[in-house]
Amino acid sequence: MARSSAVQRFAIAGALVAAFAAGAAWHAVWPRAARAQATASPSSVYVPAEGLVFRTADGRPLARLWRGPKGGVFDLYDDNGAAATRLSAGVIGAARQEREPYVLDDEDPFTNASPAEQRPGPGF
Repeated sequence: MARSSAVQRFAIAGALVAAFAAGAAWHAVWPRAARAQATASPSSVYVPAEGLVFRTADGRPLARLWRGPKGGVFDLYDDNGAAATRLSAGVIGAARQEREPYVLDDEDPFTNASPAEQRPGPGF
């Protein structure tokens, strides 16, 4: 039985050496290499004069890219189809008037730092 165990070990070692040699030969014949190819010029997408609208599958507008008087403008639309946000050259902000913020307190309790209140001690 000791002889069959030694034969198995020899066969396994030989198979591993053969697999390694086959892998090395395969790599020498067909090396794996990824080479980026330089392009002559960057890709361009020409936007029509009326702009480029991005729509959902059901046809509702999501965003529009167009040229304004000072450069490119990107509008994002809300659920009603109105421009909610406008990004343009040098100006970022809302496309429509913002609502007044909802105020819970008339004044901030932390802005007027008052001296600590006199609290009664443990003996009252």
